[in-house]
Amino acid sequence: MCSVSIIMPTYNRSTLIGRSITSILQQDYQDFELIIVDDGSTDDTESVVRQFNDLRIHYYYQKNQGACVARNYGISLAKGSVLAFQDSDDVWLPKKLSTQLANLEANKSDIDICQMQTISVENKVIDIQPAIKIVNKGLGYPTILETNFVSTQMIVAKKSVLDENKFDPTLPRFQDWDLAIRILKKGNKLSFTDQILVEQHISSDSITTNVSKALKAYANIENKYKEDLINNKKEYSNFLYYKVLVCRDGLTTREKRALLKKSVLCSPNIRNILRFISCN
Repeated sequence: MCSVSIIMPTYNRSTLIGRSITSILQQDYQDFELIIVDDGSTDDTESVVRQFNDLRIHYYYQKNQGACVARNYGISLAKGSVLAFQDSDDVWLPKKLSTQLANLEANKSDIDICQMQTISVENKVIDIQPAIKIVNKGLGYPTILETNFVSTQMIVAKKSVLDENKFDPTLPRFQDWDLAIRILKKGNKLSFTDQILVEQHISSDSITTNVSKALKAYANIENKYKEDLINNKKEYSNFLYYKVLVCRDGLTTREKRALLKKSVLCSPNIRNILRFISCN
C-alpha cells in the first residue's frame, strides 16, 4: 500500500510525457504510485510510458472524454491516502512531494499548494503563482472567489477531500479553480508551501492559451457562484477585473470597459475608477 497516489491525465503527449514521468521518479520521496490515464491518445504515448520499467506506474486507457474525466477516474483508482496531480507536459522539482507532505502534516491541513512557475515556449519564466499580492490577502475563501490561485499540479491533498469533491468536466477551463472554490467553501483547511516546486511548460496547443475557452469558463464560474459573488462585492469586483486581464485578447475595448464599469459599481473605489478610466 503506497502513501501517495499521483494522477496524470494525458492526451497525445508522446514527445513530452517522458520528461514529466522522469521528474516524478526522481522525487526524493519514493512511496508512491503513478496512475496515468490516457484520454484516447492516437500517438505513441502508451509505448513511451511502457518503456519505464517501474512497477509503481499504472497505465489506463479511456476513450477521449477530457482531462477532468481522466482525473476523476484516476481518483477512483487511487490507493494512497494522499493524492497529487501532474500534467504530462510539466515538471516537478525533486523535493516537491517530501516538502508538501511535511507541510500538510505540520499544519494539519486537508490540502496543500506550492508555488508554480510558468515557462514559455521560448523557455523563459513568464509567471509565478500564486502571486505575492494574493498570498498576502490570505489563501482562502473568499479570496478564491476573485481569482484562481490553485492549479492542479500544485495540489497535495487528502484523498477523502477529493473523494467528496471531483473535477467538473462540463467546464471548458478553470476546473481547478472551481474545485478549489468548493473545497474552501466547505471549510477544508488549506496550507501553502512557499517554494517553487512545479514548472508549468506552455506549448503551442496548451489549453492555458485558449482565450475562447477562458471566456466560456468565466461565464460558467460567474453563473455557478453568482450568489457567493454578490455577497462578496469586493471579491466580485476583482473577479471582473481579473477576467479582463486573463481574457483581454478575446475582448473588444467596449467589452473591457463594460466589465470594468461593472467592477466599479460592485466596489466604487479610486483604484477601480482608475482601471476604468485607463481602459482604451
